[in-house]
Amino acid sequence: MFVAPKVFGDTYSNTNFQSDIPGVAQHTDPNLVNPWGMAVSGNGTIWVSDNGTGVSTLYRQDGTAVPLVVEIPRAARNRDTANPTGVVFNSTNFFQVTKNGVSGPARFIFVSEDGSVSGWSPTVDGTHAIIAVDNGTNNGVNRAIYKGATLGMAGGHNFLYATDFHTGKVHTFDENFNQVNPGG
Repeated sequence: MFVAPKVFGDTYSNTNFQSDIPGVAQHTDPNLVNPWGMAVSGNGTIWVSDNGTGVSTLYRQDGTAVPLVVEIPRAARNRDTANPTGVVFNSTNFFQVTKNGVSGPARFIFVSEDGSVSGWSPTVDGTHAIIAVDNGTNNGVNRAIYKGATLGMAGGHNFLYATDFHTGKVHTFDENFNQVNPGG
C-alpha cells in the first residue's frame, strides 16, 4: 500500500522588495508612495503608478529599482502633482503621443484620478509622459476620476478602457486616443 503525503496548495511566502518607509523592505524608494497599478514591459521590467508622488517607478524582477523615473503630467484642473492610478504596457505602434513635433507610440499608458490619460514614449520624451486626453475639466461636464485601465482588441482595432469612478462607467478610447461609444 502506498500513501501519498498530504500536500497543501494554499501556502506562499512574502518578500517586501521595495517600500517608501525605511526598514520595511529590502530596498527603500521615496517615490513609491501609494502605489496603484503596475504593468510589465516586454523585457520584464515592472512599471508602477506612484499615486502619491505623481511618477512611475521601474523595478527589475529581483526588486531592485531601475534608475529611470517617469514624471506623469497633471491635468489642467489639478493644482498638485499628478496622481496616476492605472498603467498598461502597449506593444503596438498605435496610441501615439506628440511633443514638439515628435511623435511615437506610447509604450506605457497611464490614467489618473485627475481625469488625464497620458502616454510615455522613449522616442518623444525619455523622462516625462505626455497628456493625450484631459477629461478632468471638459467645461465641468465630464470631470473623470480614472482608477484603472486595460487594453483590448475588438473588430481588429485596439482600444483603451479606463474606469471612471465619477460616473461609474468605463470610458473607451480608440487607438488614436479618441473617446468613442462602443455601442455605436
